Amino acid sequence: SRGFSQAYVSDGKLWQEAKGGEDSVERKPQAFGVAVVTLVGYYDPSAQLTSYVYPALHGSLGYCYADDSAEVKPSDCQLVVETKKGILRFRLSDRRIDPKHMNKFHVNVPASVQPTQFAIVSGGKVLVKRTIEPTTEKLAVSVNGLSPATR
Repeated sequence: SRGFSQAYVSDGKLWQEAKGGEDSVERKPQAFGVAVVTLVGYYDPSAQLTSYVYPALHGSLGYCYADDSAEVKPSDCQLVVETKKGILRFRLSDRRIDPKHMNKFHVNVPASVQPTQFAIVSGGKVLVKRTIEPTTEKLAVSVNGLSPATR
């Protein structure tokens, strides 16, 4: 670092300069360039709007971050991912970031842990849950449309 640090927060339309750090957690990938299962959806921690999640996406290369199982409490809003190797928990904001809209989430988990289902849980209550269908084919890897072996 060169001693210069700025943070910006989006309200969904504009980026506003922020103090930084109050609502964010600095993260470093624990794995990159690995097969991933991407979980995406919208949730309302106050449960006033109906939360929904999309079918899981399977990707051949991606970044994965450590889960928050060591720090997350049962009362926290969280993404709970059931895998063949155990449960992963990712802390989510327990308040609406924009009071008029639901919060978005986008989390990659390594395909190697074989996730089977995921749920958004807030205050100990399941808001939405979905089964993860396994991929039906081997995913190809390409860089700019070319297989790395042909480069």
